Amino acid sequence: SYYPLRILTTVLIYWIGYQAIIQLRLLKERKDLRKQLNIATISATVLSEEDKDSEKKELFNTIENLINTRKLFTEPKLTVDFLANEADINAVKLSNCIKQFSDKTFNDYINEFRIEFAKELLIDENYKNYTITSIGLESGFNSKSTFYATFKKHTGFTPTEYLKSTLI
Repeated sequence: SYYPLRILTTVLIYWIGYQAIIQLRLLKERKDLRKQLNIATISATVLSEEDKDSEKKELFNTIENLINTRKLFTEPKLTVDFLANEADINAVKLSNCIKQFSDKTFNDYINEFRIEFAKELLIDENYKNYTITSIGLESGFNSKSTFYATFKKHTGFTPTEYLKSTLI
């Protein structure tokens, strides 16, 4: 009575072993396929990333050129939407592009232009008769306090201290 049971048990053990070998072979083949597909996907991704980066860099240069040539930063109510409309692109894309290439938020990026312009005006002899506040407002800031705070944040000096340090 044990003989048929032993035969069935032996067949079952061989069948389980055979299935395990088949599963191991499938697993190995899938690993090889994943390696090949990952290499192909990575190289395609790298190429498309390089294309995207060059496209974004070109877009960033266009944005920077637009801001500089038209002096859009002097507009106190300049927004991402307005600049995106001027550049004829999506506002989110513009914001992401600025963040990627300047490592700054939109406002910090624009304020950097404003501060550089204000610094030029402060040391220019033709603008010595104007107050620091009027130069700040002409640079695109909404108020004296915003101008002073942003100037100090970007340069480490207040506008008055900066003016005194350039005279020395």
